[in-house]
Amino acid sequence: MKLTPLGEMDLLYVGPGLDFVDYGVGGQYYAAMEGDWRSDRITGRLRLTNIAQKRFDNVNTPTLRGVMETADGAAFFVEMNGLSQIQEGGRVFVSSLTLRTAHPAYQWVNTLFAVVEGELHGPPKPNEFRAHCRVYACEATITSTSQGGVESMRVSAYALPVLAGKEGDLQSLARELKSRSAEFGEYHARSGILRESAFLQKTPQGSQLLMYREYDDSSGTRPKSDGKFERWLSERLVAVHGFDPAAAPQPQIELLVRQRPGHRGEIYIAALPMLPGKVARLHEFASELNGIHAAEFDESLRRLGFGLTLFVQHTPQFDLSISVVEGDEPASALGKLAMSQAPFDRWHLQQIADQTGLDFSGPPPPPNEELWSWQLEHATNVKGNP
Repeated sequence: MKLTPLGEMDLLYVGPGLDFVDYGVGGQYYAAMEGDWRSDRITGRLRLTNIAQKRFDNVNTPTLRGVMETADGAAFFVEMNGLSQIQEGGRVFVSSLTLRTAHPAYQWVNTLFAVVEGELHGPPKPNEFRAHCRVYACEATITSTSQGGVESMRVSAYALPVLAGKEGDLQSLARELKSRSAEFGEYHARSGILRESAFLQKTPQGSQLLMYREYDDSSGTRPKSDGKFERWLSERLVAVHGFDPAAAPQPQIELLVRQRPGHRGEIYIAALPMLPGKVARLHEFASELNGIHAAEFDESLRRLGFGLTLFVQHTPQFDLSISVVEGDEPASALGKLAMSQAPFDRWHLQQIADQTGLDFSGPPPPPNEELWSWQLEHATNVKGNP
């Protein structure tokens, strides 16, 4: 379980104050409360009713129901359930928090499970009770175990440097793979590769070969090979990037986000170096996309018409975020995101800028060049440079 701060809340008992019905052993409270919740993602005015039970052991059970309204016109039903205990002469409490709304800008709250911690205090006014609270979003960190079939598919993406002046050799390799598409398809079958895309990315700091693969990790017998094609392909790639992958240490690559589009589309790959010290924030950002902002993220991708798979590759020199976009005209995805005025899309864009330093006020970077694309359903259709 991961807790992500989601702002602060201040509550005040209003009206005649607390009503209490004594049961002899325990009892029942009834009171109205008002207050505010403030955060960078949601801010609103709360009106609540608390029907807390007082247990025989002097532990209270805050049970709050009510509504919250935001300045932009959203309305939420609010539920809180918790425990309140005496601590150092005062009361502290913890409770769950869930919200429900139909407002399109806040669909993410419908899958939010949050916790609230707070303290209840009386001064400065007599008979006035206030609560100051902190709110945290709860995100599950447990992962499911694959059971074979579709769930056994594994994905990977990585970047390899291209030696200066070797871009033409890489483009020539792409053309040769197109002419040897049958052998290329057999190679993928032997390797358990279901899909592969390769792009050439040119930057002022140098060129990179970007690769994306989908693997079938289910058990099964693979066809055998004499290894001639594999050796030829390995030698050609070594000549391009300058080192032997079999001897060099393998890069550490993490899959952070996997959100497929509604239908299979074209693939586009782009890589951006992370700013120093920003990898921890990238992990938090990915957790937010998979957790408290999952509904907003899904709606954004649906509206823009793309899927996104996000990786981070760690190297001794720097950390690299690798985005694999799938859809119709996927190379336009970043431009469409930059032009969107939707609040979540603006936040998403700001996260990219903060973590990578990409300047969206200037001209966009040139699109990356697709070298080849292969998938199992079209094993004889290997696209390469003309």
